[in-house]
Amino acid sequence: MEIDKLRTTAFHPACNGVVERFHRTLNSMLGKAVSDSQRDWDDKLPLVLAAYRATPHVSTGMTPNKLFLGREIRMPIDLLMGLPPEETFKTTDEYLERLHHNASEAYQLARKHLRVSAERRKRNYDIKTRPEEFSVGDWVYYHYPRRYLSKSLKWQKAYTGPYLVIRKIEPVNYVLQKSVKSKPFVVHVDKLKKCLGDTPVSWLLDN
Repeated sequence: MEIDKLRTTAFHPACNGVVERFHRTLNSMLGKAVSDSQRDWDDKLPLVLAAYRATPHVSTGMTPNKLFLGREIRMPIDLLMGLPPEETFKTTDEYLERLHHNASEAYQLARKHLRVSAERRKRNYDIKTRPEEFSVGDWVYYHYPRRYLSKSLKWQKAYTGPYLVIRKIEPVNYVLQKSVKSKPFVVHVDKLKKCLGDTPVSWLLDN
């Protein structure tokens, strides 16, 4: 089916930005639909998803129903307001040809809208982003916040380390190592900041 498996960096939700953004929208919609006890969320979920799929998306300009099914689905309000006139087809081939034509037009228009939306998001992102690069042999701190009970998150250490950069995986990942005997691991560049100081004593002892 020409499906490509894509892998993302661990503990870096921005790699799955589209999915994470949908989760935010879904949680917001569910939060308004469920009761105060929040125990009926599974009963509300099909209705919330039905509303989402019938709403035009700001990036594509179309509803998910239109892109996935090639048509809009009938809603309960249609029974009150009246159904639109249906197309009639003499043969199955005629129906499939019409469906293929509608889907092709919808996909082309959606791609055009998505390209414009992606360029707009990139411009906004680049305004606030300053790329940072590290070299092999640099010492860095790794952003790894841990939460403890009865302790304020604001007063806890968000970074651990320092770690030695032993390899770069283009374009945005680095391989770090705590000491000679420790196991290397891969992290995203967004979770690193440079360590300014002398070589850690632990590394010198291991050597």
